[in-house]
Amino acid sequence: MVYDVKLKSGFFKTQQYTLAISNKQITLTPQEDSELHNIVITDQDLSTISITGRDTKLTEFEINAQSGIYMGTFAADTNIEEVLWTLKKEFGSKTIIEGGSMYYV
Repeated sequence: MVYDVKLKSGFFKTQQYTLAISNKQITLTPQEDSELHNIVITDQDLSTISITGRDTKLTEFEINAQSGIYMGTFAADTNIEEVLWTLKKEFGSKTIIEGGSMYYV
């Protein structure tokens, strides 16, 4: 599955990426800056991925991996329940869901 996200790249700066989840890995691909490289996080590299829903339009994520910490937000039209189901399927207990009754997985 592939989703549009904004990845934090500085104090008040974000970059457009796509976040792909498949075969026990997450791939972040830059959409605007051709000088940036893909970020690939394998199941072995992943410590946790946290999904936090503040409201129905803004869902944040934080990926904690041995290679670094990656934070961002999903596009407003993202089917978050599909994202959560896919993450749970691929990464099991490494997926942390915060946001109360907003999500049902």
